[in-house]
Amino acid sequence: GKEELMQQFVVRVSGENGVARGIISLVNPIETWGNRLMAVTKGGDLLSDAEWAKLLSNLQEWSHTMVKVLSRLKTCVVISEEDDITTIPPSIMEDVMMSEDDDSYNSESSIMSETPEPDYLTLDRVLNSVD
Repeated sequence: GKEELMQQFVVRVSGENGVARGIISLVNPIETWGNRLMAVTKGGDLLSDAEWAKLLSNLQEWSHTMVKVLSRLKTCVVISEEDDITTIPPSIMEDVMMSEDDDSYNSESSIMSETPEPDYLTLDRVLNSVD
């Protein structure tokens, strides 16, 4: 009833469903890389091949984390501190979302259908897009 809806609201607003933690896990490394790249544009040391490879790897990780975070937006399931939002299999996410929307499951009620898996980045793709 009313208490259950209030509890669902609190879980979503507080970020206990993993959204807040997922966003925080993205903000810090993106800010660090942003600062590093800004330093390059202002005449700092260029990125080494190893740094470019690490950035590419991070971009892939971040895109997958964003998919997981977006899939959590509509859920009311609390993710504990021990759980890692980035390791929860998508099939579990879909099951959770379907169970929440079981009476009216359609494409509008599932962010999973609106959130495709990101394309894989490769060093070749990055270098070819620079040319």
